Amino acid sequence: MKRAGITPVMLEAKEGLSLLNGTQGMLALLSLALHEADILVDTADVAASLSLDALRGSPARSMRGSCMRARMRVPPRQGGTLRT
Repeated sequence: MKRAGITPVMLEAKEGLSLLNGTQGMLALLSLALHEADILVDTADVAASLSLDALRGSPARSMRGSCMRARMRVPPRQGGTLRT
């Protein structure tokens, strides 16, 4: 500090306490929340990728394809009507 020509700050009563008013705690909680959000984004990315893979790469195709095939495998019930 001497080489840079900066004089040290001499704190008065309660000035040092005001520097420690919980800012570090808030920063720590923010850091944890940011880390958890990063994990959440990665998890959502994996879930979306697996969902798209299960739909065989085409959301439109699967809604008409696999869901319709699943309906066709279900035996009809007496009194039911077929809707497509």
